[in-house]
Amino acid sequence: MLVPVGAQMDRQEFGTHYHHILFKNACHERKGSAFQTLFERIMQKHDSTFIAVKPSGREGDWKCDGFSQVSGTVYQCYAPEGMTHAKAAAKVDEDFSGARKHWETEMLAWTFVWSAHDALPPQVLKALQRVRQGKHGVAIDDWDRERLWGIVRALSELVRSEFLGAVPELAAAPDTTAAEIKVLLTFLTARPLAHDSTEFDLTEIAQKLAKNNLTDSVRAMVMPAVPVARLLHNYLNRHPDPDYSTRAAQALAEEYRRLVADGPTDTDRLFWQIVLYVASNDLADPKRFWASLGIVTYYFELCDIFER
Repeated sequence: MLVPVGAQMDRQEFGTHYHHILFKNACHERKGSAFQTLFERIMQKHDSTFIAVKPSGREGDWKCDGFSQVSGTVYQCYAPEGMTHAKAAAKVDEDFSGARKHWETEMLAWTFVWSAHDALPPQVLKALQRVRQGKHGVAIDDWDRERLWGIVRALSELVRSEFLGAVPELAAAPDTTAAEIKVLLTFLTARPLAHDSTEFDLTEIAQKLAKNNLTDSVRAMVMPAVPVARLLHNYLNRHPDPDYSTRAAQALAEEYRRLVADGPTDTDRLFWQIVLYVASNDLADPKRFWASLGIVTYYFELCDIFER
């Protein structure tokens, strides 16, 4: 469990929540070898004896994506790209049997590292149970995203930043001005107005966070951005175009529907993807980060761009 976010939040706690969101997003986006590369980078920081194993010609990687010398653990990653459940289950049996063959004396433990949004399909779970119950003397474990996050969370912020990105400064939030907001809103409003637009209804933001099953990590992002959202409110009240805000809300609603249409996904990741959309995937400038987050926070609180 992450530490609940209170009224005050220090730099370290904010950094942990921020990296939690980025970690979830990274796991969702990386499949196959890309997820394995992320896993390797994490383990090399976590375990100084970890060795990444690369395929070698026809013999491949000997059914080992990584090996810990201190614990004798062989790691196998599972983040499939279009693999059927039946093939995935067969792969569990094949990978473990192959690892036993090639690492008979060295392998004291075998860990199946998997990345999926909800849970393992039953075929894969059953295959894992068969492996656990076998008479082979090897300790069997499996790590989901949260187990892997536990390892990442224990790393220092500096180390996490090497593969997840630098943490925006909290102090930059109050420094965000209408200038940064204007640049981002120009992008959002550059489209025709659909007159069947969403009707706005102010809602308690904490209630909406809970209703949408968003975690403390999103709450940690939202709360410092509330003053920026209020700045946006004042900016919009002075805007000469009465439809300006409605077009921005519609743009966010359309992006949300597009993300949902892609299939089941983590709600924290949905929120983060909308922030990236507002920022045009450019969050290098802290003021731009807070402006993007303030815009999403404002419309998240104001209208139903997120609730299903």
